[in-house]
Amino acid sequence: MESSVVPDYLEVGRVLRAHGVHGAFIVDVITNRPERFKSGAKFYLGPDRDTVTIEEVSPYKGRLLVRVDGCSDRTAAQHVQGQVLAIPTEDVGDPPKGEFWSYTLVGLPVTDIDDHPLGKVTAVMDNPAHNLLVCVDNEGREWYVPMVTEFIEALDVDEGIVRIRAIPGLLPE
Repeated sequence: MESSVVPDYLEVGRVLRAHGVHGAFIVDVITNRPERFKSGAKFYLGPDRDTVTIEEVSPYKGRLLVRVDGCSDRTAAQHVQGQVLAIPTEDVGDPPKGEFWSYTLVGLPVTDIDDHPLGKVTAVMDNPAHNLLVCVDNEGREWYVPMVTEFIEALDVDEGIVRIRAIPGLLPE
């Protein structure tokens, strides 16, 4: 089994835009544990991983309205628009029973239903309908596998198994 590449940080939210004049911004939560967002919680913001602490958080139209220390006016909130909020991977914790974290798939070999090697997983792409496994074959060609039962025959992170049903047109030619 090829080991998975573990990132140092995982994104848990994206700053969409400023809200109001007191430094608040709207966050699109991209974690299955939204309870991470609470007063006093620490996150890393943006590409420089600046440490911020949440001062206030409240629900807002299916997203969160957040104020962090050091962001006291609209201009400051606009400055962080589009940036991500992240946590150290070591703080993620274990996934719910029977589930896995997407990043643990990266680096795993991909085979067809007869266990013939097809390549390896290089990323998991968020997609509105369903996530996609981003794979690369031995020649460096990239291809995508929808993460649905019609295409995934077996997926076991602990065993290092990603076995797919390769229908015509799915793999690079």
